[in-house]
Amino acid sequence: MQFVSLLSRLNSSLPSIQKVALFAFKHTPRCSPDIWECLVEEGTQANLNARVNLLHLIDAILEKDSIVGSGTWSVLVERNLKEFVVDGVVGDTREGRINLMSAHQVLKSWKTRRLLDVDVLDEVLKQLDMKNKSLTINDTASCEPISLSLSRNDILRRIEDDRERHKRLRERIWVLPIPTSLFIIPTANSNPTWSNLSSIKPSPISPASPSEPPSSRIHKTNTSSSTLAPSTSGAAVQRGPEVPIDLEFEQTWARLNEEREFAELERNDVEGEGSSGHGEGKAEGRVRKKRKAEVDQVMEEENGTSRWLFDESELRAMRIEYERCFA
Repeated sequence: MQFVSLLSRLNSSLPSIQKVALFAFKHTPRCSPDIWECLVEEGTQANLNARVNLLHLIDAILEKDSIVGSGTWSVLVERNLKEFVVDGVVGDTREGRINLMSAHQVLKSWKTRRLLDVDVLDEVLKQLDMKNKSLTINDTASCEPISLSLSRNDILRRIEDDRERHKRLRERIWVLPIPTSLFIIPTANSNPTWSNLSSIKPSPISPASPSEPPSSRIHKTNTSSSTLAPSTSGAAVQRGPEVPIDLEFEQTWARLNEEREFAELERNDVEGEGSSGHGEGKAEGRVRKKRKAEVDQVMEEENGTSRWLFDESELRAMRIEYERCFA
């Protein structure tokens, strides 16, 4: 009953959503199924703005659940996601199209942040597209616009709420996690020798420059890797959550690799087409480049800028050979 009363006072502000999310997350071990049933039931009975507020409430709960790594709420939401979003938040009425774009944005945000299974989210997104087409067909048959069923104040308040919600979704994509979550989190079972590594002190000059000679560093690296190898294979190692900025970097890196490969293929095709008619010219060009490199090397040696040390007899012999070949 306390959770239902909190839902009745829920609005689009961030403090209100965080308050209800903390209450739900606090009682997750004992009452998570009951809390989720209340959310699903409220999503089918509340008004349009309250349904979107519930969707963003679930977004806040899933965000906290992903940080802790329990996975309780992700299982519950994936089980009834279609019922809650397609049938509840959007619904079957013409007014449900108002919530369609907000629901689509939230689901895309969950997919980017990997809060739920990608296949489940793709299926619900397809059903939302089908719902949009069906509601569009119904709108063409009706002459009354949707805006006439809402007052002016409701429309202005909804515009402001949607703007704030969309801004929060974009901000969450770029939020970086706590630095400790970016690295491997050791446990007593997975890495018993982690305490031994704490004895290695960093350099007083900078964290990146070691304070020990290279020989001792190599020795310690070999010994630590040999001791860590069997321990990590026997037990699972906990890692920090995968953040959206890492995913975007991976996608950008893959795209750049593809563009580089395509450019290499096009260059090879152009060279292959030109090699049939200009094979002899390319061979002569390679010979000229080789001779030019040899000349440059000899000139460097004469000017005393060579990287190799020659005595006077060797330099004299090279000059004679150079004059004989290129004079």
